Amino acid sequence: MQIYRIGGAFYDMLHLSLTMRKEEVLKASAIEGLGLQPGATVLDWGCGTGLSLRLLYPWLRDGGTIYAVDSSPSMAKRAVACCKPSDVLKYHFLLRDGLDLPIQEEVDVVIASYSLGVLSTDQFDPALQGIWKALKPGGRLLLLDMYVPTEQPWLRRVYQKATISFANKVFRQDFSETLLPAANKYFDTVSISHDEPLMAVTFVGQKRAQPLHDVVANAV
Repeated sequence: MQIYRIGGAFYDMLHLSLTMRKEEVLKASAIEGLGLQPGATVLDWGCGTGLSLRLLYPWLRDGGTIYAVDSSPSMAKRAVACCKPSDVLKYHFLLRDGLDLPIQEEVDVVIASYSLGVLSTDQFDPALQGIWKALKPGGRLLLLDMYVPTEQPWLRRVYQKATISFANKVFRQDFSETLLPAANKYFDTVSISHDEPLMAVTFVGQKRAQPLHDVVANAV
C-alpha cells in the first residue's frame, strides 16, 4: 500500500487521528489476554511502526524472543527505534514480505494487527499458511483487523468519507466474509470479539494439527 511507503511518521499521525488511541487500548487488552510467559517467542507479522513491540515488552522483559516482520523500510526503522535494549529479550527484524517467512515451528504466538486485512483475497491463503508453518504445535494467532458492521452501513459511509482513499483501501475486505473463513482453514477459533465504535475485530485462533483441506483429503 502506498500509505505505508510514504513514511512511518505520517502513518502514526494518521492512525492516531483516526482511532484516537483506542487501537492501542484494544491491542494492549488483546495481548494481555494471551497470558504470555517469560521465554515465549512471538512473531509480529507486519510490525509497522512498532506499537505491538512496545506493548509486548512488559510481558517479555524477563526473557523471550520477538521476530518483527515488515516490508517497509521507513516503518521498520521506527519499529527498531522504539525497542528497549535488553540482554534477555532478543529482537530479530526481518525486512521482507510477510508472505515469505523463513521460520518454521519456532514461535508460540503470531500477532497480525491491521496487516492481513490489506492483502488481496488471493494472498490470504499463502499468508496464513506461512503463519501456520511458523507456529509451534498448539501455537496461537492473534489477529486484529477492521470490519464493517453490516447492520450499520451508514457507519461505513461516514468512516470512508472521513478517511478518503485510505479507508477505501482498508475496507475492500470484509473480515467476516473473507479473512475469517480463510483463517478457519488453519486455526481453531479460541475467541472472537468486536469493538463496534472502532470497527475492530479481535480473533484468537489455535494452530490446527493439519489444515482443514489436508484433513479432508487424508480421510478420503
